[in-house]
Amino acid sequence: MDFCFSLGSACDRSWESFHTKGGGGYAYKSSGSAGSPCRNRFIYWKINADTLELAEISLDFSLTSNSVRFRFTDSALLPDISVHESHSNVVVMVTTTRSVHRLLFPHPSRLQQKDQAVFSGSERSQSSIFTDSSMMRSKDPAHSYFLESSGVAFNVLTSASWLSQEGHAIFSLALSSGVVQLIQLPPLGSNAEVAVLELKHSSVMQRLWTGLVPQLFRGADGEAAVAQTLLLHPLGNDTFLFTLGRDLKLRMWSCSGGECVMATDMMDFIPNSTAIKKTGPPAGSKFILRKCVTSSSQSMTLGVFLSFLDKCQFCFFEPVSIGGRGQLRHISTLFGPQEELVDFGMCPDLVWTLWSTPEGKTMSRLAHTSRLTAGADRWSCVHSEAPLPLHVNVPEHLDARQCHMNEIFTPGRFTTQAILKAINIFRRAQDTTHLPDSIVPLNALRSEVASVVEYEIQRSASEYEMSHEEYMALQAQQWAKFYSCLVQYQHRGHQALGLVVDGSTGMVAMVRKEAVGFLRPCQTTEHMYLSPLSGGLANQIQILANLTEDGALCDDLAKLMACLSLLRDSLPQFSLFCFEQDLFYLQDPVQIASTVVSDFLADPNQVDQMWEECLSRVRLMEDFVQSIEALIHLLDLAQSPVGSDAGDAARQLGVHRLFTSQHGVTLICEAVSQMMRTRFDMAEDLLLTLTLILQLGDQTGMSVSDLERIKCDLLPRTATLVQTYHLLNWLCRTEATPVSAAQRESSLRQQEILGISAKGCNIPTRVSDQHCTLLELFMGSYGGDLVREELQRCAVFDEEPCPVWNEGIVPTILAVGQQIWPYSSFMLPEFLLIHCQYTALQEYVRLSQWCELNGSSRRFLLGVSYLNSNESHKAYNCFVEATLGASQEDFLLEVARPGASSGDVVNTRVLYYLKVLGLLEMFSEPLHVIELAKTAISLAEPDDPNLATLWSIIFKHELALGHNQAAYNTMLANPDSSRRKDCLREFLVVLCDRSELQTLVELPYRDRHVVLEDEVVSILQSRARAIDLNHHNYYQLLYAFHVFRSNYRKAGSIMYEYGMRLGRECGGLKGLQKQAKAYLAALNALRLVEENNAWIVKPMTNPMDEDDDLQNGPSGKDQYGVPTPVKRSIEVLELEAIEKEYILVHARLQLLQLDPEPSRMAGPTASANETLSLLVNSGLMDSAVNICKMFDLPMTPIFEGLTLRCVQLAENSDNYMQSDNDYTSDAWQWLKQNELPSCTAARDSSSTEHAWRMLHSYLSRYGSHDTKYHRCVLTCILSQGFPLPDWLVASYKRVNSAELLRLYLDYDLLDEAASLVLEMLDSVCGKGKEYFGLKTFLHTGAPAVWLPYTAIDQLLLALRDVRTEPHYTELFHTLNERLDKYFGLVEDISQQTSKAALSSAGWSY
Repeated sequence: MDFCFSLGSACDRSWESFHTKGGGGYAYKSSGSAGSPCRNRFIYWKINADTLELAEISLDFSLTSNSVRFRFTDSALLPDISVHESHSNVVVMVTTTRSVHRLLFPHPSRLQQKDQAVFSGSERSQSSIFTDSSMMRSKDPAHSYFLESSGVAFNVLTSASWLSQEGHAIFSLALSSGVVQLIQLPPLGSNAEVAVLELKHSSVMQRLWTGLVPQLFRGADGEAAVAQTLLLHPLGNDTFLFTLGRDLKLRMWSCSGGECVMATDMMDFIPNSTAIKKTGPPAGSKFILRKCVTSSSQSMTLGVFLSFLDKCQFCFFEPVSIGGRGQLRHISTLFGPQEELVDFGMCPDLVWTLWSTPEGKTMSRLAHTSRLTAGADRWSCVHSEAPLPLHVNVPEHLDARQCHMNEIFTPGRFTTQAILKAINIFRRAQDTTHLPDSIVPLNALRSEVASVVEYEIQRSASEYEMSHEEYMALQAQQWAKFYSCLVQYQHRGHQALGLVVDGSTGMVAMVRKEAVGFLRPCQTTEHMYLSPLSGGLANQIQILANLTEDGALCDDLAKLMACLSLLRDSLPQFSLFCFEQDLFYLQDPVQIASTVVSDFLADPNQVDQMWEECLSRVRLMEDFVQSIEALIHLLDLAQSPVGSDAGDAARQLGVHRLFTSQHGVTLICEAVSQMMRTRFDMAEDLLLTLTLILQLGDQTGMSVSDLERIKCDLLPRTATLVQTYHLLNWLCRTEATPVSAAQRESSLRQQEILGISAKGCNIPTRVSDQHCTLLELFMGSYGGDLVREELQRCAVFDEEPCPVWNEGIVPTILAVGQQIWPYSSFMLPEFLLIHCQYTALQEYVRLSQWCELNGSSRRFLLGVSYLNSNESHKAYNCFVEATLGASQEDFLLEVARPGASSGDVVNTRVLYYLKVLGLLEMFSEPLHVIELAKTAISLAEPDDPNLATLWSIIFKHELALGHNQAAYNTMLANPDSSRRKDCLREFLVVLCDRSELQTLVELPYRDRHVVLEDEVVSILQSRARAIDLNHHNYYQLLYAFHVFRSNYRKAGSIMYEYGMRLGRECGGLKGLQKQAKAYLAALNALRLVEENNAWIVKPMTNPMDEDDDLQNGPSGKDQYGVPTPVKRSIEVLELEAIEKEYILVHARLQLLQLDPEPSRMAGPTASANETLSLLVNSGLMDSAVNICKMFDLPMTPIFEGLTLRCVQLAENSDNYMQSDNDYTSDAWQWLKQNELPSCTAARDSSSTEHAWRMLHSYLSRYGSHDTKYHRCVLTCILSQGFPLPDWLVASYKRVNSAELLRLYLDYDLLDEAASLVLEMLDSVCGKGKEYFGLKTFLHTGAPAVWLPYTAIDQLLLALRDVRTEPHYTELFHTLNERLDKYFGLVEDISQQTSKAALSSAGWSY
């Protein structure tokens, strides 16, 4: 956030003479308290002319929106910014050349109570005090005071500020006139006015209160009286102002009384100050006041810096106020180097300084303030970070672009601002658009760097065509140019502006132009190497190396370090670069060292000079070999315990959030990186020294036993240390790969398969969008938790306030080193795997091949990383190679047998193979799964319970690959019957899904020990009964299975069941078609069985049970409460019953084909009677006849329906029986569904004629022996009032003429009845007897004939009743006459017959 203050007229440019640059900071009072939100938290600021940038950093909490920028236009800032704490606010007091300001921000403790911390991953975020900065609050007039000037001589030289306990904001301003002006802003919420007071060196003081304009130019006491530096601090109940002017008088002013209560001449503390007393301080002298307050705020130490042209010094005093007068108690005087002081800060007993050398470098030094001895040797130099290399070494086999890009974007190497500035410089030269000085994504920054350098290469090319060598040289030149520009901007950005010193924790931070640096305590081993000749280290070394029995060895170590440094200084840097490159390519360190030393020995002059100096130190050592042994022991981090206490809850709370913020993690990791780099150099130098000693041999003057021990013991151990530290150096500087959500999800699935707990899943959120090292990733997650658990054993965290920085950071760095040390922890490679750093894990394993500990575990993790990198062949080899350690190494043992510490070796390896198989299955590697599973089977014992699982895995993947025969053989080989059955079920289902039915049917499903045919049938039946018939057809498969094995009755049974289910579950035309085919298949199968066995048991109505669970559940309980099973009735079906069902289905199918009405498709199959009615209504007479025959039903409905159709057709036709019209032509649709009788004229006949002919045919076939169908037809015709067809009358005459006569009478057909009686009389008399079906007629000797006299009498009676009509009278008489004749004839024939009978019997008539 940016805010702007407008402070004056744009016409007044007097402030432009001030171009102040500076920086500083403030550590919270409770920064050393474990439970405080302010622990390891501080504020720093940077000033550039009129801009003030404030930022807040916490090493324990990640702060959001932690910076704010203020711009004071038309004014210049003074560097004396002060920060103060009140109960609820943080007050920043700012002074400009025109105004003073009190900026208010909420205190962190208040923010913690108001705003709950938000957890994000492993980092806990908190709001910064600058998160909710308000411009309106900052511009409140109560928090600002504007100076007024009326002359050009007015100028503010320096200032100081303080916040009193009552809340008054006190500002002191030293004016160029020699006046010191005090401005007091009232407390918050007070209505009081601003108070202004002038302090002058004369005896008369002026008090200007109530906001009156001060009289600024009342004269001065001379230039010497002008205050050069100011400082405000309370003593007792008053606030005092300390001033130091060019007259070197340190004055102490009472702010409440406005008087000078003390004046001390600094000349008294400057040795050889005669010249200064005479002439005064020379031009360019510099004076600074600083203070240090103890944690209890009971005492204050005042530090005075005096700088002259030829010397500089620090004087430390303790000011006190007694009786209203001030006094100074001199503590010590410290002389500084002849360099320019940038800033200094104080903490109890220490002074930290920041110097600028003539070469432009920044140096930090510290010294103890409590010592009374003076001299420059009291200063201790702070070892600065390794300087950036001025050029990048490019090996011959690598590309210059690649090497420079790797160096530029190494995490922590260059700031984004420096890279952007270098890019813009090149863009300016190329006349292209500049990039904004803002946050740019890393990928975009990489692209921009490559783009500008490539453009510069093309622009610098003098010719269009260049040889490869010329292009490579030009490329290297331009990249070196860009890198050199980048280094310059990085150095400029690292320009120091000020110091932040926290007296509670010992933290010291360096505010730089573009960053903040930290000064950390140096671990003793590092300090011993970096400053081998410094004194006072013997005791520390002795404690560290546990060498209390031999104190002389500590001095030997110091001399040995001097020898190592001497050798390093003598070797060319390129040789050391090649040494590290060869290590990266896995060459033997001993061989590399031998080569480097041999090249070094090629220059005798250089060797002799170095060796003489080194030998002189060696001769002073009491035991050279033991000192090497001790140094190796010191370099081994596994031998460096962090703490020995057990720890308690309070200490756990103290370290719970220690260094968990982004800044904290980065800081610790950078410190670890520095330590690893130093220790690598140390180990490298030791290896080279030992190699040099061995090559010189007898020239060293060492005994043969010592040389032999060096060669066989110390040299290999040192080489291992070199490899270890090279690995850890790589780890500290290698960038982590951003991880996608899909990769995280895949990693979680892999962890679940392997049974690995998701350690450190709280991944720092910045990993995805900012580059960080692998070590930062590890420390920002699970690694940091492990380190904090280890720190709980350190008693230093019990102190209050806790010296986190002075005494806690070194154990923290060592704890981190132990967590990543290959010989003490395996968490790091496991962490890399869990967090998807597969490329880094592969490189880690490659660089740690020399480490024998956990070698198999690393091979296993390498295999998993190869799997994720789509290199399955490499992964498989790694998994196999890791088998040997499955029962020996803790990690693999935990993978194979979670929770078990040991177990049978063979069984453990089999379990390990099972976990690996799970991984291979996840990545879809069936070939490797099969191969590995076979290996596991060959290794397992015969009674191993995992054999069944292994066989099942092989079966699964053989089947997936389409290797049906191999899958079949594997299934039979499975020793577990239940697993075998599961495999069989999957085998059958997969083959069905693939439509490989022939293979499924033809396999034998048996061997010498296993018979699976019944299980096949059971499984297929279960699947058939459980799966929707519309999508799968296991019934047909079962049918084929049984037919292939000539089991026709089972084949018929299964197809009948199929047909049943189709009728119940599948409606529609297709369902009926399938049902009909199923019944036909069942009939065909049963007809192939012997007649006695051609039957089946009717399946259950709802057969949904599984193959083995064929019994229903209990339907009730007996008297004892025991469930009783259901008693099923068994129904046996023979061919006839199945055929009947088929006939019904076929009939329904015909109905649907004729009229696909939805209502006909729904519902169960109709009964025979219902089907008969439907068929007749649809005109399917032949099918109806079949139904009647099969189910023994009367055909009356058929004849009735057909007769009605014939009558309707006849009634709707033109000129009966001639040709079709629109109505009768539709009758062909149902006529074609029946078998029409053959007729010579059928082709030219109408549909009506065909219908009558069909009726005639049916009566001929089914009504010749019975008159019920004739009567039915005739009744239907007569009921419709339609004339009877001649063929029907003729047929009826032959069948039953008497019944025909009665029907005529019933329907009052007197004419037809009379005609029929007359014809009957003729037929019995012998005329036309064949028309009535008579075999004889009335004559002598013939059998008797008869006539329906009752019907004839009824006819005569009816005719007599209608005699009123002549026609019927005539018929009546005709009929009577014929009857009389007939009776006469009957009488005559009867007499003749009687006579003949009597004659034959011997009687006479």
